[in-house]
Amino acid sequence: MKKIIMFFLLLLSPLLFSMDASLFDENIGDLNSGNFEKVSSFLNENEKEYEADPEYYVIFLNYSFLRSRNTSVVAAQGDPEKDDFALLSKETNEVVGFLGERTNFDNDLLLPAIQKTQAALKKFPNRLDIHLGITHISKEAELWDIVGEQSVEILEISRKNNNKWLWGSVNGMSGDPREFMLQNIASNCSALFSAENELADKALETVSQSLIENYPKEVYGYANLGGLYAAKMEYKKSYEYYSQALKVAPEDEIVLQNMKHLKSLEK
Repeated sequence: MKKIIMFFLLLLSPLLFSMDASLFDENIGDLNSGNFEKVSSFLNENEKEYEADPEYYVIFLNYSFLRSRNTSVVAAQGDPEKDDFALLSKETNEVVGFLGERTNFDNDLLLPAIQKTQAALKKFPNRLDIHLGITHISKEAELWDIVGEQSVEILEISRKNNNKWLWGSVNGMSGDPREFMLQNIASNCSALFSAENELADKALETVSQSLIENYPKEVYGYANLGGLYAAKMEYKKSYEYYSQALKVAPEDEIVLQNMKHLKSLEK
């Protein structure tokens, strides 16, 4: 069985009334080995005791994500995606379909778990690992509105706490905390842009405006909106945001190339 990739940074320094490390490790080990019933019993029996403990919600959210995820093998007509097997016609040898794995999620289970964890985060708002865990899970399940709202929450908290986040020992942060946070927000924005649907576009616009509000000297928000409006063929708006991006980062190669391409479209 493949080892489950954990999505969270675990806190190094112990919190008051925090869960014993060995108990936490035991539950994570059970998740990794697929012993979900044991983890479920622990969560149900100890919810009241650990209702203010961030490690409880690390376990809870990972458990909910894994239990809500269903993977099946699909054979169907259409174009193969990456890692699919192409199905060929015997007569023409042309691609007529694909065989591959598809993952879907039980949102009746996952959504309440995310919402419960979001509510609990008010007790420990500096736990960036849990914030990013929510955005990661939401991207996997294509819950684009939650990706957007949680990204905005991260940006607003980052300004209040001056990026003094609580980190951990697993999947640890690298480099400056502020830059690490911004790079993760940029990754969320990239996923929203690539989704190419109305809900994701709306979320991208909201996150980008929050980036501009909270980090006006960073290029990310302006560049995101320049790209979004260019994709919508709203070239005037796109030009305005790319122009602002260049004021902030006049040597940014990606923005320069996008501006050049935009000007070619306007001819």
